Amino acid sequence: MEPVTLALTALATNDQQDPSYLYAGTVLEAAGHTATRIDSGPARHLPLRQDGYAFLQTSNSAQQRRAPRHRILIAVLAAMVTGLATAAIPAYLSQQKAVHQSNAAISSKAAIRSEAIGDSDPALAKLLSITAWRISPTTDTRFATLRGAALPGIAVLAGHTGPVNAVAFSPNGKVLASGSDDHTVRLWDVADGKSIGTPLPSSTGRVKSVAFSPNGKILAVSTENSTLQLWNVATRKPIGPPHDSHTGPMNCVAFSPDGKTIASANENGTVRLWNVATGRPIGKPLVSHARALYSVAFSPNGKTLASGSQIGTVQLWNVATRKRAGHPLHGDFSSVLSVVFSPDGRTLVTGDSSGKIRLWDVATRKPISRLRGTHTGSVRSVAFNPDGKTLAIGGRDDTIRLWDVIKRRQIGHPLTGHTDWVNSVAFSPDGTILASGSRDDTVRLWHVPNHTARPAHRQIDVTAA
Repeated sequence: MEPVTLALTALATNDQQDPSYLYAGTVLEAAGHTATRIDSGPARHLPLRQDGYAFLQTSNSAQQRRAPRHRILIAVLAAMVTGLATAAIPAYLSQQKAVHQSNAAISSKAAIRSEAIGDSDPALAKLLSITAWRISPTTDTRFATLRGAALPGIAVLAGHTGPVNAVAFSPNGKVLASGSDDHTVRLWDVADGKSIGTPLPSSTGRVKSVAFSPNGKILAVSTENSTLQLWNVATRKPIGPPHDSHTGPMNCVAFSPDGKTIASANENGTVRLWNVATGRPIGKPLVSHARALYSVAFSPNGKTLASGSQIGTVQLWNVATRKRAGHPLHGDFSSVLSVVFSPDGRTLVTGDSSGKIRLWDVATRKPISRLRGTHTGSVRSVAFNPDGKTLAIGGRDDTIRLWDVIKRRQIGHPLTGHTDWVNSVAFSPDGTILASGSRDDTVRLWHVPNHTARPAHRQIDVTAA
């Protein structure tokens, strides 16, 4: 006998008044099929008893009664779900709209703030523009991001409490030194823009110039009180006492390419050569100019020294003999505030207090050209990019301008952000970063490649000298 037949027989013998025994669903369907086969099948199956058929009929009747209730229950549940959805969707959409409006407002504020501080804090401006775009990628925030990406400034290094007169990169480009009227020299980590340790104090007055030795181990510092102080960069301690053999402020210092000699120049028109190993002057002062000297520079081979004076002359010196190499270079100079040799040593560039930049052929000692339309005030500092193709010029008009030396034309817009004279500029050894020190007490770092890709405002006139 089949299991279902046995079950039907057994259930029929139970209390038929208990509905919990009734079949339903797939079990009832299987029992019905089995009963049909028993009725129409071979004689080996025992026929169902009357009470078995009654049990199946009762189960079918009960299921038929339950069906309308199930349909009603499903309909009620469906209506409830629909009602809940109808109520929830508008609330959800309203919530999403509120979130969107809030994000748009925050994004807009970030974009506006990014544009407002672009000159004063370019690093934060870039971050804000990116944040604005990520919160709400609209047309406005896209433009804010593009503006932020185009900012040439990397960082503003604040900490000095007086004008910054000089900046210089270490040979490996990882450290920047800055000297200030606040009687200190600060060392900065170029990677993160943070000050390294406490400032190096100057006991002899305002710092006028700083220079790293070629191996990066020594920092030379000159002050207004005619002293030269050497510092051990690793230990941050002075190397011996301050050296004094000038009268008047020592305006500038420079290391020779071999690191064995330091040149310094001062207000009384003299140049001194110093032995780095002993810290003592080499011979007598080099005297050629009648007035103050503001800049000195060694040629790349170390054989020639150039000095620029207040009376508008530039003197070249033979370093080995410590004698003048010919007559001074004369042009329509005002005070020559900056001199620099090109990396190949063939060109000398001078900048003066009237804003003129002149290029000289070192071999022939003749002017090559003059860059016009540079600054509206004096040129305070000039620096060559290590590749020799770009010239950076810092001026009294609070800007820095980049020049294509080969094409003799300005590159892009002036770099703006300083709020006072730009006293000093210097390129990193790899030429990708430009540092500037200003009378506004700050040092700024600029990303040169980003800036050089931008178009110039106008064509700059170049005339043969």
